[in-house]
Amino acid sequence: MTRAFRIHAARVYLREARARASNPRQRGFCFRLLAWAANCRRAAMKAPTQGALF
Repeated sequence: MTRAFRIHAARVYLREARARASNPRQRGFCFRLLAWAANCRRAAMKAPTQGALF
């Protein structure tokens, strides 16, 4: 996965968490989506950004 794809996936997870937040039955899944978004952001930070240029 590329850095851009991971950031996009994190944004999608955050958007889904916001959309499901109003439903009390899906509150637990919202926390799972937030965890997935955080994992994607962490993985994007670890990915080399300019490694291919050198």
